Amino acid sequence: MPSVRQPLLLLALACSVACSSTTDSGEVKATHPMGVISETAAISFGAHGLAISRSGKVLVSELFTNDMLAAPIKTFTFGPHIVMRGEPVDIAVTGDGGTAFVADLTASRLDIVDLLADSVEESIDIRTPLRVLLTPNNRRLYITSSSLTDGTPSTVYVFDVRNRTLIDSITVGPVANGIAYDEALARLYVSTQGDATINEIDAGTDHLVRQLRVGGIPQDVAVSPDHSELWVADESAGVRVFDLASGTELDTIPGTSAAFGLAISPDGARVYATQPILNNAVIIDRASRTVLATVLSGSRPERVAFSLSGSNAVITDQGAGAILFR
Repeated sequence: MPSVRQPLLLLALACSVACSSTTDSGEVKATHPMGVISETAAISFGAHGLAISRSGKVLVSELFTNDMLAAPIKTFTFGPHIVMRGEPVDIAVTGDGGTAFVADLTASRLDIVDLLADSVEESIDIRTPLRVLLTPNNRRLYITSSSLTDGTPSTVYVFDVRNRTLIDSITVGPVANGIAYDEALARLYVSTQGDATINEIDAGTDHLVRQLRVGGIPQDVAVSPDHSELWVADESAGVRVFDLASGTELDTIPGTSAAFGLAISPDGARVYATQPILNNAVIIDRASRTVLATVLSGSRPERVAFSLSGSNAVITDQGAGAILFR
């Protein structure tokens, strides 16, 4: 795979200097994890994909065993392995934690998993699916289908969850990777590494409305909770901030080189960026755009996700497994 351990290398971490709640009440609070590891689940080698449902179910996929596991965030005890056919690189999960959608890269299919029965109930053929994103109302699933080697355009498929059918497709640049959704603006943002672009898609019409030529190697993207900024992990330059209204760059954060993964805490106060080749993450104060801390991880840290309340965070690490922060 190209300089993208691409979709296969992501870390991040949670930390901060102002936090309180240690429970997940199902509402967004002005809180985020303290940056102290609460628990590590050494589930297997190759932990990569990650999702947390609104109800607090944690899902982790394992690249080298080709399976997925689930655990309640309160206990962090992972259950039986759910076997996939190929390489499960990304996961989305319904709010109630009952159904998961898994991008099975090498098997070229979308697996729909019944999490109550711990089994794959249906598979849909999609060539090289890479990322999956479920809208908060659980009605639409966006799937990026991307070749990692030949430089051909990528496709973003629109999947109707209720009817379980593909209903539309959008063509974007080569190697679509990062994906974010803004419910308030009805916009989807997809980074494409092949042309160093962020693609803005109208989620109402499924039409490409704007492309931001960001340069570098754009990886994960995230929209700020106030809908004003787009944060981009650029593997060449570091973490970059763009004004969504004008599309202009506002800042590149010093000390964030080799950024790959990116997440913004639900309260909007902190940004966590991964640096996979350094095996650590940086914790950024969003208001001042400065690095507050660098936190060491295990080996080859991958994805990061926050619980709904923001009081918990989880990262996957190919060497360590799943790491919980409270």
